Amino acid sequence: MKILFSLALVGLTVLSSRAQDHRLPFVFYGKKIFIQLAVKAPNQLETFVFDTGASSTVIDSAAAQRLGIVANYSQAVTGASGQKLYQMALDQQLFVGEQERIKGINCVLVNLERLKQLNGHPFSGIIGKDLLDKFAIHLDFEKNELLLFRKGSDFHHQGYQKLDFEFGNFIGIPQFEVQLTLQNGEMFKGKVFMDSGAGATLVVNTKFKEQNKLEEKVGPLLESQGTGLGHNFSLKESRAKSLGFGSYQFDNFCFSLSNDQAGVNAFNGYLGILGIEFLKRFHVFLDYPNQTLYLKPNRFYHDAFDTPRSGLRLIKKEAGIFIENIVQGSPAIQSGLQVGDQILQMEQTTGVDLESYRALLRSNAPQVSIQVQKTNGKQTTVVLPLRDLL
Repeated sequence: MKILFSLALVGLTVLSSRAQDHRLPFVFYGKKIFIQLAVKAPNQLETFVFDTGASSTVIDSAAAQRLGIVANYSQAVTGASGQKLYQMALDQQLFVGEQERIKGINCVLVNLERLKQLNGHPFSGIIGKDLLDKFAIHLDFEKNELLLFRKGSDFHHQGYQKLDFEFGNFIGIPQFEVQLTLQNGEMFKGKVFMDSGAGATLVVNTKFKEQNKLEEKVGPLLESQGTGLGHNFSLKESRAKSLGFGSYQFDNFCFSLSNDQAGVNAFNGYLGILGIEFLKRFHVFLDYPNQTLYLKPNRFYHDAFDTPRSGLRLIKKEAGIFIENIVQGSPAIQSGLQVGDQILQMEQTTGVDLESYRALLRSNAPQVSIQVQKTNGKQTTVVLPLRDLL
């Protein structure tokens, strides 16, 4: 028996003729959507990342051990980090609310500790298609909630824009066409994976980048790093003139160019991955059975896009917040900060809320004061200049 799965990593209004079947509040933190579902029994609530880029449900290996979920199958999968043997627990179940049961879920058991450290928020798993196959889902970033509707609900469409998608190449992630325009005015069209678990605007596929010689055309580039499921990867960031899909167009945003040689970021025939930084600007209604997406701009639609300003990449560990990476050529290099330094205080902020530190580093302030403890135990305070790096 062989089970195929891929791991990520991505004018009408939708109103139901009756109330939704379930309402799931979510926490939006670190550019991830966190929901709670029950595992094995209705009262065993666990936190999951809601991720349209997850065509299989993933359970953290430590959480699986705690919950008594035992692997009963294994499969070798070639991904961005090469071939790996994944342990799986077949025929599992999840509960939505007290009565609604999702049966027959084949869960991939993976150590998610690295992703939890980088995000700064605890979670036990990642879910996408297994939930979306059972429910049509309305994603509301203004109220921070998912509304779940069983298949067959009668929907009225007024005010939102309809966008059809496909599951091409037997990959269970929504795919549709976008148009990317570079700063030099050159335009490119291609299909993207819609991935709500990708904390980015757009990640351009390695093959698409190479076939179109994009690194020679995009202008200034900034080296950075990313982390996926089971691997780290390097990226180059640049600035685009615009991106369009449906009737929507977004201008002047930073995007990434992948260097992956395998996995979803290297699939031939795709432009790349469309991430949460675009999706969060809409009321989103996802109808997987009919392969249809409905969009309506929300109050975040016109918000400015983030621009890298510090060059610091932070991570949350048990002992606190640490510097994980420093971008070459950034103000942080000249400041004397080093990988491994522990953040003790930033301006008036202390504690271990990773996102509060990141917000200060993204701010439009000209500088930020950072108190750190070096790896030798010495404490020092650094004034870090902030400026747009792209």
